[in-house]
Amino acid sequence: MTPLAALLIPSLLGCPSPDDAGRATVSETAEPSDTAAPSGAESACSGRTTHLGSVLLEDPAAIRDFGSRFDRVEGSLSFGTMEPGDTLEGLDCLRSVTETLLAADAVFLTGLGSLDSLEQVGEISWSHGFDMWDFSLPGVSGFVSLTLSNLSIQTLSLGPGAEPDVHLHDLPWLDSLAALQGTLSRLWINDLSSLTTLADWGVTEIRSQLHLVDTPLVELTGMADVAFEEGLVVTLDRLPVESLDGLQGLSVASQLSLSDLDELTSLDALAGLLQIDDLTLHRLPGLTSLSGLEGLRFADTESHPDLLLWQMEALTDLSALTLPPTMGTVDLQELPLATLPPWELVQVDTLDIQKLRSLVDMTGLGQLEHITETLRIRSNIGLQTLEGLQGVREVGTLRISQNRELYSVEALHGITRVHGDVFITNNPRLTPEAVDALLDAIGADQIGGEVTVMDNGP
Repeated sequence: MTPLAALLIPSLLGCPSPDDAGRATVSETAEPSDTAAPSGAESACSGRTTHLGSVLLEDPAAIRDFGSRFDRVEGSLSFGTMEPGDTLEGLDCLRSVTETLLAADAVFLTGLGSLDSLEQVGEISWSHGFDMWDFSLPGVSGFVSLTLSNLSIQTLSLGPGAEPDVHLHDLPWLDSLAALQGTLSRLWINDLSSLTTLADWGVTEIRSQLHLVDTPLVELTGMADVAFEEGLVVTLDRLPVESLDGLQGLSVASQLSLSDLDELTSLDALAGLLQIDDLTLHRLPGLTSLSGLEGLRFADTESHPDLLLWQMEALTDLSALTLPPTMGTVDLQELPLATLPPWELVQVDTLDIQKLRSLVDMTGLGQLEHITETLRIRSNIGLQTLEGLQGVREVGTLRISQNRELYSVEALHGITRVHGDVFITNNPRLTPEAVDALLDAIGADQIGGEVTVMDNGP
């Protein structure tokens, strides 16, 4: 599931839909509240009861009626589409919603003032409030999920959550996350177009996932005091950061994905990153080497770690990166590499070499023996031979195409088994004799799928 889908689909958060939200009468759903007898200014809230089950309130009259009878909801409380001028007035005595406080289409609501007495909520999901400038629930604490999307809020005020999942999406005027405090389980920030710094937040730990996407953060130093749980999933995408300072505390990650960081020139702040499952670097135009990753090692996992390096026009040196003998996918695309590092790679699920314009051969992969899924060598305009792949004995599917200078595939004559298909197409310098020699060396009875040979050399 796309990570941001949870921002827009409340049902994925366990929220009730309007069709199945509770609408039972008071006599069917009410029981005496155990709220302590109020005094002073709170005396007007006495006598209210607990509503058992989820409820949908669709207009101001229903809100006022509900608020006059109940101060707690054992379930979720949802608001329907409001009209211009509608408010939540009448809920001043509401203290608790055990599940989700939800407004999926709160277009005309201007604030939450009538919810000032709310103290406990399981989850908060609020979206599409274009006239709401302030999202303030200062008395609420202990929530496990906060999802705010497509709101015009300029300020955010909340009590501390209980290691919540926090999803903030398309909040164009919010310029501070000072309301976020303590430990977060997951943090998704996407398209907060006024947020330039994390310096004023009080987050002390992130346990599972950190995703910062399409937001004008110019620095990450506000994370310098954040503790990162081992196995964290980290995504940084479309940020104008010049460095990764602030991430020095990241030591063991499950996944790290850096994409479209146009101003980034160095990975030195990741020198403390010692272990990772999967690494993706994509469109980092200022990066010339992987310096800073010398101490990084890929984890030995059953699923096999993945390395994806794509579209980095200045990256000419991969020597800082060490690969283990077994990998899942090694995918190198659109890099100006003249050579491949002498990796100690013996087995890989998929090896994908595409559009490496300066690469002339495959030297550096001399220890590779088994490619269990796909070997794809495509559109490498300077590639002349496959020298370096002499050790390969087994391939799942073999695809060699659109390599305009490739004239020799003799390095693959050691292959003894292709479990799937063979495609050798559109290599204008590769002669029929060279192709036939390769197929003969493998043996027709050792190719498990179809063989396609077309549009190669004369």
